[in-house]
Amino acid sequence: MASEAVTLPLQGEGPASTDERDTSCCRLNLKRRYKEFQNQLYTQEFGDLDVLFVLFAVVTFIADIGTDLGLALTYITEAEYWWFALTLSFILLPSLVLQLFSLRWLCQDRKPTARPRQTWLSWIARCTLHFLQLGTVVRCLEALRIGHRSRTSRDHALRSWYYLAWIAEWTDICLLRMFEAFLESAPQLVLQLYIMQVKGQADRQTVISCCISITSLASSLISYHRSLRDALPNAKVMNYTGVTLWFLWRLLTVSSRVLAVAVFAHLFTWWTFVGLGAHFLLMFAWLIFQKTKFYGGERRAEEVGFDFIIAFLYIFCWLNMKESRSRYRALFYYLLVYAENVTFVGLWYWKITEVGSFYAELVLFWVMFGFLGGIGFMVMYYLLCHPKKIPLYVAPCSAEVKRQESSLHVDIQDGLGREEEAVKSPCIEAVPQMRNGTVPGHKRPALSLGFAYRWRATEEDSNVTND
Repeated sequence: MASEAVTLPLQGEGPASTDERDTSCCRLNLKRRYKEFQNQLYTQEFGDLDVLFVLFAVVTFIADIGTDLGLALTYITEAEYWWFALTLSFILLPSLVLQLFSLRWLCQDRKPTARPRQTWLSWIARCTLHFLQLGTVVRCLEALRIGHRSRTSRDHALRSWYYLAWIAEWTDICLLRMFEAFLESAPQLVLQLYIMQVKGQADRQTVISCCISITSLASSLISYHRSLRDALPNAKVMNYTGVTLWFLWRLLTVSSRVLAVAVFAHLFTWWTFVGLGAHFLLMFAWLIFQKTKFYGGERRAEEVGFDFIIAFLYIFCWLNMKESRSRYRALFYYLLVYAENVTFVGLWYWKITEVGSFYAELVLFWVMFGFLGGIGFMVMYYLLCHPKKIPLYVAPCSAEVKRQESSLHVDIQDGLGREEEAVKSPCIEAVPQMRNGTVPGHKRPALSLGFAYRWRATEEDSNVTND
């Protein structure tokens, strides 16, 4: 670097002109400032809050499945075989789907990947644990191990690379958790609320199971959104205020939706299947029309399968699946769901008041105004805690580097984003390469957040193995 600071005259020429010296100093100063800017991209690290999120994911997952299994055993001991069969089916079927997705992604990760390459022994062990329906727990433990290495490695470049590997693993875990929440927890919650209404009583075990299920629903969405925010090159990490507002937004909107479906199913059981089936088909057609690119558009059959799962998720919750501004899609979805909720609870209230119910007014109030309260928390989140600008450095033709800002359009729901550069500059163009490229001094796969959810590798496989 020092050799570039002075422009030496050639033999036979006079001393360098003042303009040449000024240009050389300017170039050196810009290089130094740009290198400092690049180093700022590595300030993110695996912290204590990340550890808490992983541990909370493991605890809620085990508690959710454990309480549901406890309910199933209770039903069979009480000779209520129909409730036992339904409860167990709502546990096993989503779990099988979850393990298949996880194994499929592990197969993809045996190709060039962001993660350390697995040995055959560890691969067989992972497949066995997935067969035992423990894939999510194993992934969480693996994420903790990778995150710990990103903190303890003495090599700065290797530490940065392990941090990227942690981001890749955690993003997959959060997506799997979200699948588990809306394929298992949400239907299970509706079922248990329905059973409580049919039996006319609410025992402690069922209430605890319902509380854990709704907590798992909201927390899975928080973890997923936060993992995508961490994956963005310059997005700020969600603070406690943002997490709280996000949690309340999702808790109120999802709980009011679940409650509306559960009470409607109590008196209009078969019409519930018709209404939710129509909603599912509409959402599935909507996703197909949007041409989602979870697999990069390369495997259309798998893309349709993914859209099928997301359409089921859309029965309870909204996530943006297309890389563009989503305010109108969000408006359409929330208006549709609110209209359905009001219709469900309105018909139920009309019927239930004929026989009398002490909780009818409370349910009506929660469904109609709880949902609106959740939307209010969503607006507060985007006004107060959502990143709208990302600072970027632009290299001008002077020694003073002026700080510019380019707008970051982040999708309204799932935290995905892309930078629309206000000023074209080599500094700006190099930012994603520094964050997503190979670590200097180490042969590592280049990473890119292939829209939207899965890390993809673009170079040769890594020589790192898990031990």
